[in-house]
Amino acid sequence: TLNGCTNTSQLTINVGAVNIDDYTLDNAINIIPNPNEGQFEVVISVPEMQDFEITIYNSLGQIIKSDSFKEVFNNNYEYDISNQPKGIYYLNVTCNKGNITKRLLILD
Repeated sequence: TLNGCTNTSQLTINVGAVNIDDYTLDNAINIIPNPNEGQFEVVISVPEMQDFEITIYNSLGQIIKSDSFKEVFNNNYEYDISNQPKGIYYLNVTCNKGNITKRLLILD
């Protein structure tokens, strides 16, 4: 209470399990850290096992690295492209749900 006035606030947070149909690839695929110095992890968290292909492209569209993984559920994959020049790269992930491309920033 300040000068006879009262201030109240209410915050409601709903937390629940992710339904197979509700997850998006944008939320299921993360690059940690990003930006980085060429060493990073691709974190995949999906509610059902599926096959994944991860491809990293440079800004010219050239493939820097490509990997295929079978029966992925919740996994981390370490990458080291520190031998590449600094700049913007693109990480494309393809799976049964579809595909997504995320931007990856390599700094000095």
